[in-house]
Amino acid sequence: MSYMKDNHAVGEGGRQSGVLLHPTSLPGFRGIGTLGREALRFVESLEEMGQGIWQVLPLSPVDAGGSPYSSPSGSAISPLLLDFEMLREDGIIKEYELPHMVEGGMDYREVFRQSSVMTATVCAGFDGCAGAELRAEFDEFCCQNAGWLDDHSIFTVLKARFCGRSWIEWPPELARRQTGALATVTRDCADDIKGEKMLQFLLHKQWQRIREHAVAHGVSLFGDLPIYAALDSVDVWAHPELFKLDADGHPLMMAGVPPDYFSETGQLWGNPVYRWDAHIETGFEWWLGRLERALELFDILRIDHFRGFESCWEVPAGEVTAVNGNWVKVPGAQLFKLAVERFGSDSFVAEDLGVITDEVLALRDRFGLPGMRILQFELEGDDALAVEAYPENTVVYTGTHDNDTVRGWFAGEQARESSAFQRVRDMGLLDDGEENLHWKMIEFGMRSSARIFIAPLQDVMGLGSDARMNTPGTTAGNWRWRFTQEMLTEEMKERMRGLARRHGRSETELL
Repeated sequence: MSYMKDNHAVGEGGRQSGVLLHPTSLPGFRGIGTLGREALRFVESLEEMGQGIWQVLPLSPVDAGGSPYSSPSGSAISPLLLDFEMLREDGIIKEYELPHMVEGGMDYREVFRQSSVMTATVCAGFDGCAGAELRAEFDEFCCQNAGWLDDHSIFTVLKARFCGRSWIEWPPELARRQTGALATVTRDCADDIKGEKMLQFLLHKQWQRIREHAVAHGVSLFGDLPIYAALDSVDVWAHPELFKLDADGHPLMMAGVPPDYFSETGQLWGNPVYRWDAHIETGFEWWLGRLERALELFDILRIDHFRGFESCWEVPAGEVTAVNGNWVKVPGAQLFKLAVERFGSDSFVAEDLGVITDEVLALRDRFGLPGMRILQFELEGDDALAVEAYPENTVVYTGTHDNDTVRGWFAGEQARESSAFQRVRDMGLLDDGEENLHWKMIEFGMRSSARIFIAPLQDVMGLGSDARMNTPGTTAGNWRWRFTQEMLTEEMKERMRGLARRHGRSETELL
């Protein structure tokens, strides 16, 4: 369990609020936000805003489109987040070795290329400068994390050797992890494998620096755990027996959700679904290890697609949409009984959005897990005025990374003259003009009875649809939004602080 439990978890302390911002969106000159000085500065900005929580998306490596929800390694930290300037300050790389980038938007192709080029430089620098204390720290990290780190490092090296091809297309002896073949790779690629471990060690140190800074400034870190593993991942390659695959490693059934708010044909994620009988036989060892790793990084953990722990939507392989699927029962109660016994319930949040049944709610409530409310969705329903009646054990958002911004959402509702548009107008949320709607929505959430309120930074800044992080069911143009420091003004910080104080969510109000 995280050593940072002195910060507030969901079930502890009083009312809190925070901001949702993925580190890739931070300012900087690398082409992507990193775990460097700007991350530390954002922690300080949260304190200035009277906010006690920083929520992020999964920190894991991303796919080619930048999605952290389709990761080749669910327990690792993305090398794209490594801050080179901090490595220079630590003496691991030299000034002249820093890549030249300019501040601005996100270019994943260039960021991937740059990261690949810098890997050898970083590893050589570590080998050349690491003293006895740092080497001992590295050895301890490798030992303590061997359960995921060894497989991750070998898998990453093999992916590079086979030019990024899926593990299913590797030579059969490596795809099936034959002992002799893995021993040969471990011997012949020892330096490269060690290099991957070094990268994860350095990323771990940079994240821990952020965690320590967060503790000092009264900020809890709120992470996100995807329910499914990507097919082309070390998680599936190393544990194929835990997934519904054929003899060649292809999925027999694919994960997704049926038609819903986001898509008329549902969402076909393509991830292999779990062989839950195999998980039961192992006492859910893989899942408990995954949760433990996540709780080493975060104080609070959102369990993505919690609905899938009661029943999951399984779509036969070969389907092109998620329409022709079926709900299949899942032993989530058995898993969460063990998880709560080991980790407690106060660190988990159930992402209970979408098609929710009484059985899902019963599973959530049985273990005392807070659910989620999205104000954009609430304003489309009949109970928009009932924020004071929300269950206390709830996390309320203006929107998440999958929603449009408040300003972008409202523009669409207004154009359609929808019931949500009429409700926003009738509730007085436009009394200060459309340009202040985002502040009205933030205050609306702040005054709710929910213990935690979260606003994406885009809503704090009042940005439009061009700042949207992700559009579910699409693959182009997502995960790319970034901000610059001048965009987060002192006026915004003071207004957030004032709202937090007024509605009893500021730490100073809790003391």
